Amino acid sequence: MSSSSKISPAIEVDENENSSLSSNKRSEAYQYFTFKTQRWYCNYCSKNFGDKSTSTLWRHIAKHPKIVEAQRVQKEQKQRKVGEMDKYTVTAEKENASFRKRTVRWVIINDQPFNVIENEEFKDMISFIRPGIYIPCANTLRRDLTENFKNAKERFRQELQETPGRLSFTVDAWTSKNQIPFLGISVHWINENWELKCTTLDFCILSGPHTGINLSSKFLESLEDFGIATKILAVACDNASNMDVMLDKISQSLAKKSITFDPKNQCVHCFAYVINLAAKKLIDNLQVPLLYEDENSFEEAEDTEDNLKDTIYKLRKVIVKIRASPQRRKKFKQQCIAANMVPLELIPDVSTRWNSTEIMLE
Repeated sequence: MSSSSKISPAIEVDENENSSLSSNKRSEAYQYFTFKTQRWYCNYCSKNFGDKSTSTLWRHIAKHPKIVEAQRVQKEQKQRKVGEMDKYTVTAEKENASFRKRTVRWVIINDQPFNVIENEEFKDMISFIRPGIYIPCANTLRRDLTENFKNAKERFRQELQETPGRLSFTVDAWTSKNQIPFLGISVHWINENWELKCTTLDFCILSGPHTGINLSSKFLESLEDFGIATKILAVACDNASNMDVMLDKISQSLAKKSITFDPKNQCVHCFAYVINLAAKKLIDNLQVPLLYEDENSFEEAEDTEDNLKDTIYKLRKVIVKIRASPQRRKKFKQQCIAANMVPLELIPDVSTRWNSTEIMLE
């Protein structure tokens, strides 16, 4: 019981001391004293004082100048150390944020997969260059890229909307080798510094056939997304019939919003496309066989007496035969070297490549 009675008052003193210091005793003078039994005892001598004004305590502290100076220096060093740690923390945060931005840019420019930063060899290389740098995971990189795209798109949207002049567009649709239809839209404008600018506005997958209605729907969606439907100057496209339908549908849709668009006067047909059509017609009149969609369909074509008399046809046939065999390609390269000629890659002409016949001949 006796030991229990001694422990209990000690707990009560601690509670009272904490309460007293937290509520009323906030002067720095108290750090040099210990409070117990309602009196303040000096930590460096036998003096003690009643619980009253701090002026008495400060006068006593002045009698210990070395201790006061040591306490002051220690406090300043502690504050300086904390400040330096905060500085390093801020610097590390900036470095990590900068590294994440550069990682996003590297992934985009070099067309890298998101999980490349989770590769152990990549982590080892970065840690060797900059020990302690934070390397984000693939999901973080994906979020950073998405956020970066949203910010860049918003800035680009604002730039187009604030452009003093109007905007011109180029529209083209095609199907990739793996049979995925795309619609590409580029925008051209002159900025306030009279500099000609051009960039991709949208690149989207088409659902369904390349009809004019389908193309116009995607084009109008892009205009609405960027808020630039009222700034159309002209639209450049090829001479296909579906493009004419697309322009008519665009005009009708914009007219409902009181926006004028003349599909005849505000359409610019692709001049290169026109030249390509004229060149193909010229080749047809010279009795050169029609181009094939690819070299495989050409290889399946039958030889006729008229075809074999045609120089371009013969050249096309030889090129396809050489390209079809690694052994022939190697032998062709050896013959070029023997003739002191630079061995070039043989390229057959096909109908979907402009100027491909000229390139094949060269």
